[in-house]
Amino acid sequence: MMRIPNAPDYVEGVINLRGQVTTVINLRKRLGFPDKDKERESGEKIIVVEYEEVSIGMVVERRKRRKIPFF
Repeated sequence: MMRIPNAPDYVEGVINLRGQVTTVINLRKRLGFPDKDKERESGEKIIVVEYEEVSIGMVVERRKRRKIPFF
């Protein structure tokens, strides 16, 4: 991940995902929740959300699988 100078504190940086530059944000910071630890945990993941032609990565501490009913 590459850091971006002068970006808001919730922007962690950018990554190259399949040839596309994708911004990675920390939702915990963006939503105003206290930061867990200043040091990165090894288990943290990035979930990429794509909508129309926009994609964004979000740092998550953990993920939990949930079955979503299909209508």
